[in-house]
Amino acid sequence: MKKKSLKYIGIICGLLVVVLGVIGFMQRDNINAFLMSKQHTSDELQQMLEEEKAKTQDLLAQYLPEGLRDLTAEEEFLVISGKMTLKEALAAMGVTDGEESAGGGNGVNKEAQTAAIISKYTNRLYGVKASFLGQLGSIASAAQGEFYALPAEKRTSSAKASIISKYMGKASSLEGSCDGQVSSILGAMRSELKAIGADTSVVGKLQSSYESQKAAEKAYFLSL
Repeated sequence: MKKKSLKYIGIICGLLVVVLGVIGFMQRDNINAFLMSKQHTSDELQQMLEEEKAKTQDLLAQYLPEGLRDLTAEEEFLVISGKMTLKEALAAMGVTDGEESAGGGNGVNKEAQTAAIISKYTNRLYGVKASFLGQLGSIASAAQGEFYALPAEKRTSSAKASIISKYMGKASSLEGSCDGQVSSILGAMRSELKAIGADTSVVGKLQSSYESQKAAEKAYFLSL
């Protein structure tokens, strides 16, 4: 995507960025994201984000013969801006609606069971991410729309702060919901892996990847 287009979408998401990345500075991940945005350029942060995604793909490739893929930076912007639907995003990542069976039939070895479990829950994780981005875009559009619906002379810093205050609850709730869903999915993955006596270290690695990517995403938007 061209630099100009990235800048335009960054402006669209501007109000939401303030909500998600600047308010709640007592939260460590928001502080880290803000510091990252000041220490690196947007290009550097985008590269860092892509590297985090690549690490996750390398991790999944150890377990899945045909690994799922994450959304590219351009696809994420398309989802946030409403130009790519949730269904299209899921299809792009290879996420399926079906529930893969991880059952322990006599003919299924532990390696195959492990792969089935990880595949099932990774599908869910990527589904949550795509849904989150779409809802993020809706909040951003609503906030931006309300601000620019004001007469030009009333688009002041205080008006912007008032609108941010109005939408911060929705944004914070959305992020909290996403965190909760990820935690629940990873917890279920851990339980199923334990049940078949498989190594559960992948769960902690996926959790770390989620936190790293989220911080990089926030920092990237803040840098635009």
